[in-house]
Amino acid sequence: MRFSFSRLCETISDTLRRYPVEMGFAVYGVVVASLYYEDAISANEPYVAIIPLFFALAFALNSLSRTVPARWIYYCCWAPLVGLWFVDLEPWVCSTSYLVTVINCILVVLLSRWRRDNLAFVSDTWTYVVNVIVAGFFAGVAHLLAIAIYFSVVYIFDLSDASSEGFLFYSSMIAYGLAWPMMFLTFVRGSIGQPLQPNRMTDILFNYIVTPALLIYTAILYVYFIQIAFTWSLSKGKLAYMIFVFSMIAVAVQACQPLLRRRLYDWFFSRFSVIALPAVIMFWIGTLYRIRQYGFTEARVYLLLCGVIMTVTLGLLMGRRTGRYLYVVLMSAAVFSLFTYIPYFSADDIGLRSQDRRVVRFAERLGLLDREGLFVSDTTLCLDSTQRHEVRMLRSALQYLEEHEASLHGLTYSYELSRYFSEGEWRSLISEEGTDPDRFIYL
Repeated sequence: MRFSFSRLCETISDTLRRYPVEMGFAVYGVVVASLYYEDAISANEPYVAIIPLFFALAFALNSLSRTVPARWIYYCCWAPLVGLWFVDLEPWVCSTSYLVTVINCILVVLLSRWRRDNLAFVSDTWTYVVNVIVAGFFAGVAHLLAIAIYFSVVYIFDLSDASSEGFLFYSSMIAYGLAWPMMFLTFVRGSIGQPLQPNRMTDILFNYIVTPALLIYTAILYVYFIQIAFTWSLSKGKLAYMIFVFSMIAVAVQACQPLLRRRLYDWFFSRFSVIALPAVIMFWIGTLYRIRQYGFTEARVYLLLCGVIMTVTLGLLMGRRTGRYLYVVLMSAAVFSLFTYIPYFSADDIGLRSQDRRVVRFAERLGLLDREGLFVSDTTLCLDSTQRHEVRMLRSALQYLEEHEASLHGLTYSYELSRYFSEGEWRSLISEEGTDPDRFIYL
């Protein structure tokens, strides 16, 4: 096939007509990033980080808005981005809420075509994933070739490399800020909605690489489950996250089975909801025990939500009528939104209230609070072994509140708790914290 410049221009023109707002956001992002790079503007630098979120929002609205009134929502979705220029975004971009918003944007894109049929939903999702990877690969190759050509010219002709930094920045902006989204949108436009044909690549990937790894991981979890059952011990703290990731990967691989020519592991995936039961049991026992012992933090609230999503997903997939991936994604987006964006119900607020209650409970037991709920100004504590544990729990809760800039009940810093102890006893308490697992961070 011969290269045709007119055909290329026609393809780009079709993509711009089909996705005008998305490409507008891409160009806008490159312009704003360039202005920051040139120091033309300096305020609210995290503003650049929210532009990709609006790109994903516009892409989803483009699929959802099929009527004329709805199209106006798509064309006007840039308006909030203008208003956010005047908002200090740094605290939010650096928070967990931003990460959850990124995940929610991905989920909304998956929901945008509203495919109830599992095969159609998986086909669309696979199309998005493959196209974003292929487009990114092409953009990366083009960028590397441009860098190679540039530095070769600089070296061969003994040119000054003073502008090398600028070239690297602007070439990366063109490659990843413009070419990548342009190619992704072009590829999606030509392939979305078309039935996928099973091929050898997916067979090799899922039958001989991913699924065997899942089987090995399942065996490891079963052996560990038997071990803790016989020793009657508590599972390790980070295991809960490992189980969630394992379960969701397994569900994703199960969803991809129709893409295979040879389905070698139907016996495993058709029974996975039952096979995963020991892992789910370990997840809930470990998670609920640590929440009971150490209270909620923002991370533990999200862990609990992940557990709910995982358990409900495995339950839904046990039935033919309820086992719709659309419902799983919709439920996940709704749960994350409820506990991220709504005050009082947000994971951050729940964690702060829980740790504040722990501060009050332990401080009252130790006699450190006055009638107004503030720490007393001067007293000295002589501790037994139980009280030493309570002091460590009190300090961890105070540290959590301090990190989140919450009220410390009259203290300015958490280390002011040391005034109630002799120097030697305080050092002893600090050294003991290393042997007290899962104090206040649960990752």
